[in-house]
Amino acid sequence: MNVYRTTKRESRRATWKMVVIIMPILAIILVGGAALGVFSEGLSVAQEELGPRAINQKYEWFKRTASQIRANSQNVDVLVARNEFYVSNLPEDRAQWYRTDRETMAQYQSESSGAVLMYNRLVGEYNAEMSLWHTRFTNFGRMPAGWEDITPDKFPEYRIK
Repeated sequence: MNVYRTTKRESRRATWKMVVIIMPILAIILVGGAALGVFSEGLSVAQEELGPRAINQKYEWFKRTASQIRANSQNVDVLVARNEFYVSNLPEDRAQWYRTDRETMAQYQSESSGAVLMYNRLVGEYNAEMSLWHTRFTNFGRMPAGWEDITPDKFPEYRIK
């Protein structure tokens, strides 16, 4: 019986030694694996957001959107000038306008409002993208000297007076 207790005691010690040795190793492996997974994911996100292909796509998006904003701004200016010209050729008292003039003016104002809404939507998207932290570096307003057609930091919203 004494032999059995010695063997049982030794087996308990051996088991405990294995637990003491294996648990820290297992903990190191789990923590290291988790850390590598986080770093690996962070690197892949950085590559997706800041890689050459992503930068080129963002650059093209900013240039394309800036061109659309400029074009829409000119459209709005033309439509507002058309409205002002049309009203200037009519009597000041709107009660004296013909029905067709009132309908035409309503149509012109509707077209102007639509153009302003489109302009402001594009400006909102552009300004929101430019203000994000990861697109801050795409501030094309600070391109090297000699660069043509600079893309600004921010466009102003259009307001009809």
